[in-house]
Amino acid sequence: MMPLGLIFSLWMAPQVDTCISVRGNEILARDLSAAGFLFSLLDPNTVFGLTPRPGSRRVLSSRELAAVVSRSGIAIGADAEFTSGICVERAAGILSAGEIRTALASAVGDDHAQIEVLDYTREPLPPGQLQFKTSGVSRTGTPFVVIWYGRLTYDPGRSLAIWARVKVFVQRTAVIAVARLETGRPIETKQIKVELLIQSPWDTPFADSMERVLGKIPIRSLSAEKPVPLSALREPNDINPGDRVQVRVAVGAAHIGFEAVAVSGGRAGDSIAVRNEVNGRLLHGRIEDKGTVIVRTGGSA
Repeated sequence: MMPLGLIFSLWMAPQVDTCISVRGNEILARDLSAAGFLFSLLDPNTVFGLTPRPGSRRVLSSRELAAVVSRSGIAIGADAEFTSGICVERAAGILSAGEIRTALASAVGDDHAQIEVLDYTREPLPPGQLQFKTSGVSRTGTPFVVIWYGRLTYDPGRSLAIWARVKVFVQRTAVIAVARLETGRPIETKQIKVELLIQSPWDTPFADSMERVLGKIPIRSLSAEKPVPLSALREPNDINPGDRVQVRVAVGAAHIGFEAVAVSGGRAGDSIAVRNEVNGRLLHGRIEDKGTVIVRTGGSA
């Protein structure tokens, strides 16, 4: 057992207006070692209580300190008292632009994204994990500049709101319409070109290669010298009005095949109308593949 006089000689508590910074959510003996040699005699993981929330302080009273020390096996006489409490606060610091940028780059998910941090949360914050989600993006009136809201998680289940004003853009290959692209007409090579385009990561994705555009059909007219959005294109029809098609008709147990003219168009699986040129009858069937229509009926063709 350590002599009581030695315990007193090892005790040197700071003034309560001078706080010890603690990084974790618990106040441990190793955190208090700066307050006096006595705490270095304890198991470094001995818990003295919970760390206060960021921005606030906690004073461990002499009674609290003595109780933990006694439970740790260091004898303190009944008439011994600690001279003062110890002030503890959550360690905090100012975020750096580099930390913000690293977290934002992870959220963008594009290795080629250009990110310039213009401003961000400046108040002292505890160490923790920065997280930004695309749902936190708020666009401004300046091209490529957004206010991005996120969270700093510093303890399990505890976090603080943060923000950053950033300029972020990506360089992507895009297909550009050389001339106006009209609805319903397959796109030809002479109508498009490929350029490097600067855009926001959250803009509508554009076609990025000629192969993804050639032969496709615009579902609306597309302006010249503008990128071609994938959402404005569809696959060409397997059959168009006026095409000569092979028709297979199931009449009871029999199957009849003949050539007809498509009255409407569509793709595999779509229903269309065809006209039998021999008798002029209009039949409705389903496109099986390019140039072939299946008609299921109990009547004659």
